[in-house]
Amino acid sequence: MNRTLTVVKLLVLAVPVAAAVRTTRNPYCSWKNDAPFSQVDHRLAQGALSYDQTWFGR
Repeated sequence: MNRTLTVVKLLVLAVPVAAAVRTTRNPYCSWKNDAPFSQVDHRLAQGALSYDQTWFGR
């Protein structure tokens, strides 16, 4: 039971951290590629933008 609770606590902490890292992608790519913030998702999907994938843990 104690180990299960520890795993649950770890997951509860890991989810917001993972979401925050994912959220930083758009401002970073907008700044790095001098692209409008609103177009970053579309341009990344097209492959028109690049970003340092090691920084984002991919």
